[in-house]
Amino acid sequence: MERRFQGIYPVVFTPLTHEGAVDVSALQKLVDFLISKGVHGLLILGSNGESPFLTDEERKQVITSTVEACGRRVPVMVGTTYMGTDPTVEFGLFAREAGADALLSALPVYYPLEEEDIFEHYRILSERIEMPILYYNFPMATHLTLSPEQIHRLSLLPNIRGVKESIADLAELAALVDLTRDTAFDVHTGTSINFFFALQSGAHGVICPLANLVPETLVSLWDAFQEGDMKQAEKLQFSFPELITIFASTMRPHAMLKEAMRLLGHDMTPVVKSPLPQLTGEQAAFVKENLTQAGMIEG
Repeated sequence: MERRFQGIYPVVFTPLTHEGAVDVSALQKLVDFLISKGVHGLLILGSNGESPFLTDEERKQVITSTVEACGRRVPVMVGTTYMGTDPTVEFGLFAREAGADALLSALPVYYPLEEEDIFEHYRILSERIEMPILYYNFPMATHLTLSPEQIHRLSLLPNIRGVKESIADLAELAALVDLTRDTAFDVHTGTSINFFFALQSGAHGVICPLANLVPETLVSLWDAFQEGDMKQAEKLQFSFPELITIFASTMRPHAMLKEAMRLLGHDMTPVVKSPLPQLTGEQAAFVKENLTQAGMIEG
């Protein structure tokens, strides 16, 4: 049973210039940095990559630039955010032809959908795109709630190869792990805040934004857990509380996380795509204070 998509997958931030354009050079430097720190794969155009607010041309630019910089060193997973089946297929086919390895596909809903409607959407994606697809379970953003049993049904489709569980309920995650235990279906937690405990529940990895800031820490946590060193893995889980404070301080932490990356020496502005709120002076001070307390920068 081959698990292709497991381990640490940063939700790669999308660097922007001061004018709001995709900063290709900064993106490719970030890709090199993350791979050099041992991450197992990359997710581009995720929620914290500002995908919902990029144009199609900007999304394509992010895909081609990332694939080029990655050079097949790790798998590149591409997030999709379309409501309709046809645009999702069209975008998925572009990602496949550009050299991406997998899709992470959410289904934001506008009209209420029944289970059969959802199943048919993913059946068409599986059939027409013909590449590995992970289901993005993010009810808070998509307004679509599927049970472990319903996600398990999706997993029986030929190319549906995993899930990102952006939910707080680890019992739900564990139930899905049990349902798919004898398959190559990868169950990821969507947050590093509960990563160690998700691994204890049977998760196969994490797809998260904080891996941009502390990739080595999360890779070390993963390695310790795989080696059976639970004491070290748990210690590492609690080693970045200041970053969690930044992340959890708002439902829209995008500019603050980019500011943290800038302060850590990365080629990145805190500029985000409208209508996301731009960084305030108060937020910038808050980020600097937390990174200083964490010992990650000098005060």
